[in-house]
Amino acid sequence: MLNLFSSKISKTVKRQYYYNPDIPPEEFAANMERVNNLSFSTSKDLVWVELPDLEIQIKPKQSQDFLREVETIENDEQLFIKTFYKYLKKLFIDNGYISTRNNLYISLNDKKMLSSNQEVSYHESYQIKLYNLKDNFYLSITPRLTFLSTKPAHESKARSSYLLNTKSGRSFPYISSLDGVLTIQLPDGETKQVRFPENYYFNYTLTEAERLGFSKEIYRLYKEIIASLYQKIPEKLAFLTQCIGFEKTYTLGDDAKKKITTTYRFKNGTAPVVKEIFRLMPYQNNSSIKIAFFFPSEKTFNEVYPQLKTLFVEKNSIFYRTMHLELGFQKIEYIRDPSTNQSKFFYNEHTFEIEKQSYFENLQEKVFGIIVLDYNYHSIDDLPKHFPNVVLLGPILKAKLQELTTYVIKSYMYKILNFTQEAQAYIIDEIPKDTLFIGIDLSHRATTRESTLLLSAVDNFSKVIHVAQYNRLPLNEKINIDTLEEEIIKSISKYQDKHGQKPQEIYIFRDGIYIENISSISTNLEAENVKHTFVSINKQSNINSQYTLAEHLIKLTENKYIYFPDTINGQTSVEIDITINKTDKTNDEIAKITYLSTKLYHPTPYASLKLPYPLYITDKVGKLPIAWKIYIPYR
Repeated sequence: MLNLFSSKISKTVKRQYYYNPDIPPEEFAANMERVNNLSFSTSKDLVWVELPDLEIQIKPKQSQDFLREVETIENDEQLFIKTFYKYLKKLFIDNGYISTRNNLYISLNDKKMLSSNQEVSYHESYQIKLYNLKDNFYLSITPRLTFLSTKPAHESKARSSYLLNTKSGRSFPYISSLDGVLTIQLPDGETKQVRFPENYYFNYTLTEAERLGFSKEIYRLYKEIIASLYQKIPEKLAFLTQCIGFEKTYTLGDDAKKKITTTYRFKNGTAPVVKEIFRLMPYQNNSSIKIAFFFPSEKTFNEVYPQLKTLFVEKNSIFYRTMHLELGFQKIEYIRDPSTNQSKFFYNEHTFEIEKQSYFENLQEKVFGIIVLDYNYHSIDDLPKHFPNVVLLGPILKAKLQELTTYVIKSYMYKILNFTQEAQAYIIDEIPKDTLFIGIDLSHRATTRESTLLLSAVDNFSKVIHVAQYNRLPLNEKINIDTLEEEIIKSISKYQDKHGQKPQEIYIFRDGIYIENISSISTNLEAENVKHTFVSINKQSNINSQYTLAEHLIKLTENKYIYFPDTINGQTSVEIDITINKTDKTNDEIAKITYLSTKLYHPTPYASLKLPYPLYITDKVGKLPIAWKIYIPYR
């Protein structure tokens, strides 16, 4: 059922040493790499290659004259994994694939033009990853589609921001292609005119696909093609049969796969989906709300005035019906400019500074700001910088407002509810009360050799308890244990301040693998009688299936699980590794609650999170150090 194929080879690695007295080692190694598509290492006089324990013919035959020794290495798992990946790369390249980042291999032989834009073609691709499960290795193989320009970049009309070199597999920022001369940007920031422009093709982000008119075809192709590509893996990748057994996939236990049902409790009943909030009403909301409208210009105001009148003036509009009758707001008041007595305010479209700054700073209560944007900004960090803290930020594109679609308007009103601190959209029956969820992420910036530690904490009502951000730390793969423990204690303290008692259980999620020694923190939490669990979350999982598994939880081993979030994009899984469990719950229960923590918050009533909510927060804070407050309801 899963795309996990058993390895057929032992964990032994053979290291073959060569000595050629007539050629410098670096030159000899380069020649050997070119003809074998394998990586060779060098010393002062020797050249060597590491190979899996298979019958592998190194080219040319004459190279055997320079073979001096074969060393057999056992019980070195890291070396075996590295060697296995290198050999898999060789097999793909030998069979006409491009090797790119993250073990994604793109076929140049399966090229098909899109019907919606023939300047773009798609290529069958496969992403691979090794997994060690129950002391056996399995190769996960996930079919994907890669979209490249049909013609080389200097001839293509469908331009994008990045280019793929089909010889090296590396990507480069695109600068220009004037007069057939292709210029790229190198990693050090320098620009270069390429010698072989025929090797460079544009690749595309989803935003660029929308601009070029083929985004809908992407979704259609994935829906129609991917399942058949899973079935064709043994045929398409038959060259892997030397080391992979396609007939033997990972065996799951009888009760390993479970569909997880989420029970959202609203005021007037329960439902398995959050969009039923408009029928069943929020779990709790007796709030009144004040709204202020902000525009970049009088021109923009006039352009959207018909829609504003339809939505916010007419008492039978979808806005009034939804806010009062469906979402339970008791009173809606529009803030008026005291100098004009009109419900409109203006901001500078370049700096986001507002004209009536002092007026809002003197207000005693929060105001929800409906901020109309003329266009999509590359960055809106200046929006929370310059708007007063009293204004809860609700930017909306002018074009979206003009469309006046029910989906957009109801999603926007749901956001207003989410940002109303006194309101509670729903509670989830399956999530234990008195629970604290903590998310931790350590991100890195190689260019400045710095790390950033991010932490967030939310309660079982989805209210954000604490957010911490440590910037410009020395580059380090490990989190400082003292800092981590200090922030966990601070999160517990803030929870106690809010709820009048300590949490009964704490779930501490790490984005990535716990490589730190967290046993001391666990011991200290135990000493305080705090039940807790440390859980690693890997969002870069490559485990998948040709079958639809949305909202399923699958047990792989005693402490390893995967879940399939219910997202609008293609099916993906997230890996769970329960590192420490000091609760009264089984690992199965911990894994289920971990998945359910993705349902603590919905950005819209029609979309779900991929990650546990506290890790969604740390992800937003990491990517948008200032603008994250536009997306996360936090006071």
